[in-house]
Amino acid sequence: MSETALELAKHAQNERSKLNYFILGISITIFAFYAKNFTIVNLGINESTMMLSALIFLLFSSIFGIIHIKYLIEITQQNYRYINLLTKKDIYSKVEHTGEPVLLDGMRIDSTNVIERLERIHKKILLLQKSLSTKTKRHVVFETVRDYSLFTALALITVSKLMPVILTTI
Repeated sequence: MSETALELAKHAQNERSKLNYFILGISITIFAFYAKNFTIVNLGINESTMMLSALIFLLFSSIFGIIHIKYLIEITQQNYRYINLLTKKDIYSKVEHTGEPVLLDGMRIDSTNVIERLERIHKKILLLQKSLSTKTKRHVVFETVRDYSLFTALALITVSKLMPVILTTI
């Protein structure tokens, strides 16, 4: 990967992280603002019930936002390990094909046990690929639930604030 591509990937990840924290902050702030003086009057199709529903969806959005960020951190850590293993695999493969020793992190890698080491690295790579695939799928689900929960909460807040106007015109 070129230096420019690496820098762009880091920048994109940083911006995405900022957006995730911003969305989480929005959810928590709106929840706190409306929950601080909230008292439920009676259940039914009314402003109080709509606001209660909105608060529940904001709570879901916040919880899934936190889980989403946790998964992003874990995925980033596993990607780092994955790239390191791929680098080691390339170096060990080079040693296997050329027979020439190579320095890796201050260690001399020679042809002794190279095949066994390559097999161990390959197994670790397969395990990481499977784990990354699972975590990425979950991460997408958590992000989707977070976003839809926030949207639903904002829609419910809007409806609850417009409900007195709507009910008086009917």
